[in-house]
Amino acid sequence: MARVLIIDDDFSVLEVLRDFVAALGHEAITAATGGIGLQLVSQRKPHVVLVDLAMPAPSGYEVLTVLRRDHPEIPVIMVTAQVDVAIAQGLIARGAFDHVAKPFTMGQLDDVIRRALVSGATYHSADDTLTFEIGTDRLHEAIRVLEVLPAASLYPVAWQALTIEAARRRAGGEPMPIRIRRGAFDDLPVAVRGILTPRTT
Repeated sequence: MARVLIIDDDFSVLEVLRDFVAALGHEAITAATGGIGLQLVSQRKPHVVLVDLAMPAPSGYEVLTVLRRDHPEIPVIMVTAQVDVAIAQGLIARGAFDHVAKPFTMGQLDDVIRRALVSGATYHSADDTLTFEIGTDRLHEAIRVLEVLPAASLYPVAWQALTIEAARRRAGGEPMPIRIRRGAFDDLPVAVRGILTPRTT
């Protein structure tokens, strides 16, 4: 069971998200303001954070910025009022893991939370996570090597971490460290392991 923090100033949406998250088998932690939500991140150490984009100060953008700066290991899922490619690209560039647009289904929420947990270092012990700082050229090289294989099914954790970071950089985001569980790294082909250089364990 994961701890999922939900930050939304709309109590009706907050209740729906809380009930959805609980029904999916996770612990739902709620905050009605960005300020309270940021306090709860430090106190409760959630594995995933859901943040409403359109909140009064601190806005969803501001909360995302703080989380990326102070807690880069926690995947942040933004909740938006509509599907907008430009907004989605902007959120990825700012470091969001993904976004869900209202109205969403429980299935959509389940999918994005599951993917976030796979990528999130906080869902695993620190000793089980490797961190990589690689340039964009080497990132693309690793992806090209994996593309000749059914990487999404053979190496889902590493594939997702690499492709999400590549998409974030294409959208204009600053390079961020890539975190992959040690077991997932060990399963990668030798050529890919050689491209990635561990910074810390």
